[in-house]
Amino acid sequence: STDYLSEVKKRLKWMYRPKKCTVIPNGIDLNFYKPGERQLSKEIILGMQSRLVNIKDHLTLIEAFCEIVKIKPELRLKIAGDGENRPVIEKKIRELKLENKVELTGMLSESGLLALLQGLDLYIHASFGETMSTAIMQAMACRKPVIASDVPGINNMLIHMETGILVPVNDRAALSAAILNILNDKALGIKIAENAFQFAVANYSNIAMFDQYKKTVFN
Repeated sequence: STDYLSEVKKRLKWMYRPKKCTVIPNGIDLNFYKPGERQLSKEIILGMQSRLVNIKDHLTLIEAFCEIVKIKPELRLKIAGDGENRPVIEKKIRELKLENKVELTGMLSESGLLALLQGLDLYIHASFGETMSTAIMQAMACRKPVIASDVPGINNMLIHMETGILVPVNDRAALSAAILNILNDKALGIKIAENAFQFAVANYSNIAMFDQYKKTVFN
């Protein structure tokens, strides 16, 4: 990303050579990660996928979910992935008595992940920092509205209130408010989801990524 190029430039100082540095965003298979049919259901499904590690802020997400599920009992939360923080997350779920509302799916196959994303009403990515979030790219490509932490590696991917909603990191109240806002304003959710999809198609294709690598190597 351009943010990390700036960091490289800052660290290398006089040794930095701009002609030897090229920014090529990661790409995903847009023929695979694409919008799908959402089955009609009375439940509203929120989701996040990532490693269950310290850099991800699952606890704030679960705490925010606990607040809004009191207002909207039809909500469910699915968290995909695995890692050393799983016992801590499970403990928080038990403490808040959310066993029937929060599902830890574990690691999913690629087809399982696609099914998860296509079945969501809202994708949430709570994190303390990223390099460049493939998970967010995949959610955008599936035409899902995204709420995510306002941190490097995310805020360079999402335009606030246009292609996603950015919230302060580790802020349960702000995250709860953002979730309620997008659930209560269907037009906003549709707009953000469509903008995110169009942005993903234009910027996150693995074919476009490969073409940029070819130009860099052979030109």
